[in-house]
Amino acid sequence: MGKNSRAQVFRRGAALILHERRYAAQQWFLDIWRLWLARAEAWRAWREHDQCQAQMEPWHYLDASEPVAYDVALQAIETARIKRIARRLGVTIPDGSYQKIESPLDGGYRYCLTDEGLADVLPRIREAARSRRQEIGYWISLLTGLIGAVIGLVTVLM
Repeated sequence: MGKNSRAQVFRRGAALILHERRYAAQQWFLDIWRLWLARAEAWRAWREHDQCQAQMEPWHYLDASEPVAYDVALQAIETARIKRIARRLGVTIPDGSYQKIESPLDGGYRYCLTDEGLADVLPRIREAARSRRQEIGYWISLLTGLIGAVIGLVTVLM
């Protein structure tokens, strides 16, 4: 392989790298442009929604399912919070305690605790939290006594 052929291979490789980088930059700008267009479309739809809402009476909603949707979202958030606390404390929640509710906000389904599930899980969570507090209190009192004994021993030895 001669000196000229090495230079040609290098030039071809450099040209390919530059072409790939230019293509990646073009794709990046196209993605930014698409995001900007989507944002502009969302703002346009939001302005139209606001204009329609402003023309209506104050007690009339464009979407009558909004209160239901927010209630479902709040119920799902509460269920997630209770599940997180129960998992941290080691309390199991039976599968029969959940109900599948359609969520109008995102068009999907959410699993929320039923009233019976809440009545079953909340006392068990309280009991687990109480026993955990008692265990921590036991260890704190034990450590306080040990630290006091060490301080007394150091004082006597000095």
